[in-house]
Amino acid sequence: MTQKEQTEARIVYDKTKIDEIIQSKSGETARPHTAYPYMADLLEQMKLYKDMDGADIDTCCMIFEYLGEQFTYVPYLPSAVECYMLALDCAKVSEDKTVVGEIPELVYMAAKYRNMIARDRYIVQNGVLLVGEDENMLYDACRDIETGGRMSDDEVQNLIRHAALTAKKSLTADPAEHTPEYAELIFDLHETIFSAFDDEQMKKDDFCFAFWAAKKAYLANHGIKWQTPAALNPSLKGHRA
Repeated sequence: MTQKEQTEARIVYDKTKIDEIIQSKSGETARPHTAYPYMADLLEQMKLYKDMDGADIDTCCMIFEYLGEQFTYVPYLPSAVECYMLALDCAKVSEDKTVVGEIPELVYMAAKYRNMIARDRYIVQNGVLLVGEDENMLYDACRDIETGGRMSDDEVQNLIRHAALTAKKSLTADPAEHTPEYAELIFDLHETIFSAFDDEQMKKDDFCFAFWAAKKAYLANHGIKWQTPAALNPSLKGHRA
């Protein structure tokens, strides 16, 4: 079996496992985090495959976009951004009209999550919420995104501005979630926390607050100082941070 065939086999295996987990009947309790090890491996295999002779660039675009969506559910935004940017690289050179048609969505998604990372870091460093002209900081974080001439510069910049506004309106997360140290803990973190709750507890409307409290304690035990979304988003109602 050639290196390309081995890589293709790993890709098929990883994607099949991810689909099985995401689509399983126990999906509510299994959670996308369970698929994280396969997602991380699939990303590495796809980066290898993309550069091989004879690689199907349209398939690469599809799988990178698929992975971007999955990483946002974990969530691990740096990998999500990487996946959307890799998908965009593929779409820029595609001859398939359907794939090229994905470019606006890929620009928007890459900018949205890159903006969210920039915003989270800004808030923790400066201790203030983004208002007024601070939106320009988010926009500036993504001005280098381009589409290889597939869209006009004005169209691209308008998408990036829209993504910046969307990012501003979403919940702020601690930038610790954007680090490799956090990524290494994702699987065990969620397995440990979810095993402490039963299905009935997880179905409660306020479960997120119990989950965040357990997550904060877990990360502290692993040397990571983490602020909950409740602490970083004062408008959240129901429980203290």
